[in-house]
Amino acid sequence: MLRFPASISFLCVLGASLLAQQSQTATLQEKLTTSDSVQATVTQVSGDIRAGEMFEFTVKLDPAPNFAGGGVAYVVVGPNPSDSIATGCEETQESPRGRLYRCRLRIPATAPGGIWKVKDLSFYEGTVKSKLSFEPITFRVIPNTGLVLPTSAEITVNLNQIQLLRSEATHLQERIQQLKSAVSEYVRADHEGAVPSLLRQNLSESVNALTNTQAEFSKLTTNGAEGANAKIFFDDLRKSYENAISHLARATAVLKGEGHLVRVSGDKKATAEPFLSLALRPMEQNELAYKVVADQGSLTFDLEVDSTPEGAAVTYNRKGDPPRGNPDPTRSTIPSLAYAIWIVHFEKPGYKTEEREHDPFREPNHIVHVDLQK
Repeated sequence: MLRFPASISFLCVLGASLLAQQSQTATLQEKLTTSDSVQATVTQVSGDIRAGEMFEFTVKLDPAPNFAGGGVAYVVVGPNPSDSIATGCEETQESPRGRLYRCRLRIPATAPGGIWKVKDLSFYEGTVKSKLSFEPITFRVIPNTGLVLPTSAEITVNLNQIQLLRSEATHLQERIQQLKSAVSEYVRADHEGAVPSLLRQNLSESVNALTNTQAEFSKLTTNGAEGANAKIFFDDLRKSYENAISHLARATAVLKGEGHLVRVSGDKKATAEPFLSLALRPMEQNELAYKVVADQGSLTFDLEVDSTPEGAAVTYNRKGDPPRGNPDPTRSTIPSLAYAIWIVHFEKPGYKTEEREHDPFREPNHIVHVDLQK
């Protein structure tokens, strides 16, 4: 007796299974593509439709398909080629004479007025689709007037996020006071040369704390728009720390004698105060930013831009980012800017280009005005 390896037996069984599936698909395809005798009778229920209302009709398949399952899909098109909506119907009952489907579609509130029509009607089962012949139906859509569409959105922060920012602002305030005290002790002990290292360490720890706060804040974020604005908010604060670390490294590159800080322009020993101020600036900005966003309960603000004379083109950006165009010239409002430091540019033919920086944490009125000069 011949014995076949187990792998060959498995292949034989698999092949038989695939042949059975192909046969089943071919049978279903044949049933669908040879169903010329199946008639689709469309009965319109709705008359004129106002945009925003429901359009309804029924579809009857006679005779019903001779297998269970399947559905009816259709396409509705409006006066413009882009006004096209594809959706499906709900089966309601099956009788000896056919199968009924109820088709309901909410016409968008912003839909244009005019003649709409049911363009395509098809029966589908799985990946197989068969077009149905039917008498096309049309209906009139009455457009809405005076629609108010949103042009901006205020991204609010929830209570847990507010509490997080307030708590971190308190920690920052404590870290600032501790740093000031530590620097004073170094100066009294005549250890000014060790101050730069102390400042760099505190700035690095502040960046780590910022990253951790951003991660916790993101866990409490509820939507994509809020996440995008939160990223801008935290990235802007991080950039302030990075700039301070870079400036501190350059400023302390000149050391002389026994580790004393010196002025770049001479040998006279400098105090630690300028270096401390450099390090405190981003920390104090960070603390203030947390407080402002927590108090406002929002990650965004509206910025009013104005010029004399009016009509200047406006672009805006953050440092290091490409400018964004504002569709309206002055006088106008740039809506929903993420809380960050923004640079606003004003251009008008015949006048010099002007540039202004807006710090929303220190300038709560959120207005930028320029007097253009020829």
